[in-house]
Amino acid sequence: MDRIARVALAFCFAASLCACGGGAGTMVLQPVQQAEEKPTFNVQAAFNNSITDTTPLSFKVEGMANGTAYTGTGTMEQSMLHTVSEFDAQGGALRKVTPVKMTLNVAGKAMQVESAAQDYYTRQELRLLGRAGTGPTHEFTQVTRYEALPAEAQVGHSGTLYTAKRYSDESRRSETGNTVATYTVEPDTSLDTALLVLRVADNRADGSAGTVTTTVFRISQAGTARRVSETTVDAVTQSTLKATYS
Repeated sequence: MDRIARVALAFCFAASLCACGGGAGTMVLQPVQQAEEKPTFNVQAAFNNSITDTTPLSFKVEGMANGTAYTGTGTMEQSMLHTVSEFDAQGGALRKVTPVKMTLNVAGKAMQVESAAQDYYTRQELRLLGRAGTGPTHEFTQVTRYEALPAEAQVGHSGTLYTAKRYSDESRRSETGNTVATYTVEPDTSLDTALLVLRVADNRADGSAGTVTTTVFRISQAGTARRVSETTVDAVTQSTLKATYS
């Protein structure tokens, strides 16, 4: 939902203008502590499950635009994966469409924001190939490098997921910047689950910071995933948007 969040931010900005020891001659025997085995999480399966998920999602929105706070609600639909011919992928690519509708209350005014993103994946491993926007933005993203996620990872593990180039539209004539997506596995309130945190940084063509979107999933050791929240920060307008999923 990162591109939709950026669109919403633009709308809102416009509308708002230990130590231990023993005594001398005394031997203190300390009990041997058994090393606690840390659980591992199937990060790759979790990420893939988030891609194939078709559950409609509802969320609440809060944020700040031009010094003005705003709130709202929204819904996100998740389509099934369909085979398409884009990206010249061998055997075709898989496309997922995620339409989003939001009602934002900004400076006493209710605003309706609708948009959708189209994500393209390889058929075999569900590696991201690229992304296209519809609605107010038609920006096109093409992945240039993709790193496989681990099947076994412990809390504290991190890495780069992909890098990409962004263009003004699907013609790819005008480059608008680059994207770097990274991830971390962070602790959760239970040892049976962890938080998979994806951070997507969209930099501008001149190399300066643009927007950063952080998406949090709660994942299990087996690889199930549930979307928890998504936060977008726009360095240009100093605007923020956070969506919390129910």
